[in-house]
Amino acid sequence: MNVIGEILRNRASFSPDLEALVFGDQRYTYQQYNEQVNQLANYFIELGIQKGDRITTLCKNSPQFAFIMMATIKVGAIFVPLNWRLKPQELKGMILDSKPKILFYDEEFSASLTQSNEWYFLSKKIAVCHGLKVLPSFQSQWMSYSTEEPHVQVYEDDPAIIISTSGTTGTPKGVVLSHKNIIATGIGCALASDPHYGDRFLIMTPFFHISGVIILINSIYFATTLVILTSFDSSKILDTIEAERVATMMTVPPILIYLLPELAKTEKDLSSLRQIACGGTTVPESLIRQYDLLGYPILHGYGATEVAGAIHFWVPSMGLDKSHSVGKPIMYVQTKIVHPKTREELPTGEVGEIAITGPQVFAGYWKKPEETQKVLKDGWFLTGDAGRKDENGFLYVIDRYKDIIICGGENIYPAEVESVVSQIDEVAEVALVGIPDPIWGEMPCACVVKKAEAHVTEEMILDECKEKLANYKVTKVLFVNELPKNAYGKVVKPLLREQLAQGNVQQ
Repeated sequence: MNVIGEILRNRASFSPDLEALVFGDQRYTYQQYNEQVNQLANYFIELGIQKGDRITTLCKNSPQFAFIMMATIKVGAIFVPLNWRLKPQELKGMILDSKPKILFYDEEFSASLTQSNEWYFLSKKIAVCHGLKVLPSFQSQWMSYSTEEPHVQVYEDDPAIIISTSGTTGTPKGVVLSHKNIIATGIGCALASDPHYGDRFLIMTPFFHISGVIILINSIYFATTLVILTSFDSSKILDTIEAERVATMMTVPPILIYLLPELAKTEKDLSSLRQIACGGTTVPESLIRQYDLLGYPILHGYGATEVAGAIHFWVPSMGLDKSHSVGKPIMYVQTKIVHPKTREELPTGEVGEIAITGPQVFAGYWKKPEETQKVLKDGWFLTGDAGRKDENGFLYVIDRYKDIIICGGENIYPAEVESVVSQIDEVAEVALVGIPDPIWGEMPCACVVKKAEAHVTEEMILDECKEKLANYKVTKVLFVNELPKNAYGKVVKPLLREQLAQGNVQQ
């Protein structure tokens, strides 16, 4: 394979004047990018950072995030990006778990980082940005250091990054990813999305997710320019696409939903936009078709942090009739469907657990060997997701096994019902959960958040479901103000079930 730091060194050598990073009025070529990374890396060495040490960030998207990540990786240390949406107590737990030597943070998060005597391992806390402005105190610490490459021997199996899983229960687990894991997924994802030299790639989703890390590295590998936003704003997105001549945009389904009306009526010149990459959760087929009609093809994928991101992709050339699948595996990956208990491979068409193997599969969870053993079997990662494959090898993700509802002996897959309900115009969000029932075991209840000023009723939703699904798949609709979510934006269904049982759901 290679190591991540070498990718940047090579790109700076081959394409020194190509623009690498764009963020407001900050613009860096690949040569400038690599030089800043090297200065920061040599500063780390001066501070005594050694291979295997951890360096943490609590920062929003910015070029400085990329500098810190790449410098950490170049000196053989392990980069640990923290989710800035987490609460102080959650952050404290993750910091105590990873024990970083240096913690970089944006000033707006300083209140979340009250240092205690427990943080004996932390030698430096360094503020990076104030809003969109880089703090002079951040740069002054390392800008005088050499731009020469740091002399540290790094290998492809060395750990590069620890990223927390977005688990819907309990404390997130730290996924340890090697250089090989990340590069393998990066190459596969990039080949699936067909980047062109010099393309401009717009990202607004957080860098602390695995998708953000992969995009940061892919942009280097395939010589594209990364155009960075810190948040979602439809006007800002369209302005940026036009001004920067963006070719590809990375986003998530909720943003696509809110952006659609703006795209449909805009008079801006968006002719440069060749495609939209989407991930995080299932993309409704109806949304894919609506964007396709406007001339903006969507490609979407499936994966997990434990395999360094997306490892299956559906692309428009596979046919819109297959857009409800997650397509085919990327380079180096094999997937199969196994029985959730026996682990035997199942015949085509049968529903079972999705298992993944390839160089993308992680080594394990940070300091959690027992948790690791539960999901790694003979080189295969057991995802906990229910899925099936058709006769042409297309993969269909049905649901998380732990979310399946059993009603009168029948398996109900919430994602199937949620897909139908979410396509109703006046529905903003939906989550299907099982309510205990003395006769049927569980009864499926759709918890629905309406769009503003919507007039949709329970009867209207049930009628729509009965038209497209078996009657037993949804028997009750409950309108709620909001769905409980974790810091990664995923609905916490165990908490939702608990709220329903206690009558604590706000309606």
